[in-house]
Amino acid sequence: LYYEHEDYESALDSYKEYIMLYPVDPKAPYCLYRMGMCHFKQMSTYDRDQGETEKAIQVFKDFLARYPKSPYASEVDLRLAQARKRLARHYIYIGKFYIMYKKYDAACRRLRFVKKNFSGLGLDNELSKLMSKACKKQ
Repeated sequence: LYYEHEDYESALDSYKEYIMLYPVDPKAPYCLYRMGMCHFKQMSTYDRDQGETEKAIQVFKDFLARYPKSPYASEVDLRLAQARKRLARHYIYIGKFYIMYKKYDAACRRLRFVKKNFSGLGLDNELSKLMSKACKKQ
């Protein structure tokens, strides 16, 4: 009920407790999926703190490692990609901030990090343009 009422913190506590008490129960994958969704539902826009995004990514990765054949795996894959894209956009946003203030070395480092860790999410063209701008001016 907590999840349906958008009380995600209480829902997280309930799901964690269930998994702790019944780790091999058939409902454990569903609980882990819902834990990831609790974090996912609380993610901020890319220009804000990404703590919940990072937690969602971690839970979703854990889910896929434990339950790759689960009926929830395709949904988790989709949500993981969306969360990773949000985090990548956050890092790009920071890179743009550095460019705006002519901190090209910091911008280039940040953008290289994104290229290394977040390629293939549909942001590669934008990233390449920003990198050529920032990394040439170092």
